[in-house]
Amino acid sequence: MIKKRKKLESQQADLEKKAAGMSDTERQDKQKEFQEKVQAFQKMVGQNQQEFNELQAEYTKKVFNDMKKAIANIGKGRQLYHYY
Repeated sequence: MIKKRKKLESQQADLEKKAAGMSDTERQDKQKEFQEKVQAFQKMVGQNQQEFNELQAEYTKKVFNDMKKAIANIGKGRQLYHYY
């Protein structure tokens, strides 16, 4: 993702440099094309963030449940009881 972001930044700089030599129509077309690339990148970032959040929640829940079981087993071995 970092490479894609840097590529977009480079493309934006190139577009800004070349914009003065372009016709209005050409500049608008290039800007629209660039905006579509930015939107696609933002969508990809959002999807990756959502996937990360889902995986993080899944693994956190698993770790918590495993810890809960381990603590319960230790407590049973020592004849300690915890109600929750």
